[in-house]
Amino acid sequence: MLPLVDEGPETSTVDEAARTLKLTPGRVRQMLRAGELEGVTVEESGGRGWKIPMHAVHDRTPFGWGTGRSCISATLDDAKPPDT
Repeated sequence: MLPLVDEGPETSTVDEAARTLKLTPGRVRQMLRAGELEGVTVEESGGRGWKIPMHAVHDRTPFGWGTGRSCISATLDDAKPPDT
C-alpha cells in the first residue's frame, strides 16, 4: 500500500524543499531515497519526480519553518559566557 500524500498545495517539489532547507536538489533527492525525508515518487501515480509533504520539510527546519539560521545564531551567541 502506498503512503498517503496529498498532491495539493500541502506538498512541495524537490526544488521548493531544497530552497526551504538550504540544500541542493540532489541532496534532497538523496534524503528522499534514503528515507531521511518523507515523500513519494510521482512515478507511482503516473508522473515524474517527488511530492514532499510540507510538514516533512518544515519538520526538518529548526523552528518548523524556513531555516531559522538567524534565530540559531542569536541563541548561540546569547548562550556564550560573558567575557571576564
